[in-house]
Amino acid sequence: MPVTQTANVTGALVEAYGIANEKRNEFLTPEHLVAGFLKDRDFWDAFCRCGRAEELESDIYGYINCLDKVPEEQELTIDFSSQLKEMFDTAGNAAVSAMAQAIQTHHIIFAIFQLEDSYARFYLEKSLDSS
Repeated sequence: MPVTQTANVTGALVEAYGIANEKRNEFLTPEHLVAGFLKDRDFWDAFCRCGRAEELESDIYGYINCLDKVPEEQELTIDFSSQLKEMFDTAGNAAVSAMAQAIQTHHIIFAIFQLEDSYARFYLEKSLDSS
């Protein structure tokens, strides 16, 4: 399994962590990661060519804003959610199958589409152009 990831994936993960920290969410989720990718100009531009990025951003942040928050007086420790762990396992397996040297953005998106009961998947599907 690749132990590395591309700069875009790392950047999105850092952004996702920042969002979870700002919102005081206990768990980092695939939805946070999608929000992180939306801050990447290349991802935004690519998604605009096949979907509605502004709608995706609105839906994802609407979801994130409803997540439970750790009270200010408590120390915040952010862990990967079980879905995010599953998603990274699937992305890693996809990268290995493709003989890639690192997990790339398309491996992550593929892995999100493999998740069951995921709002990240639901909002990505909803925001894609069907024509």
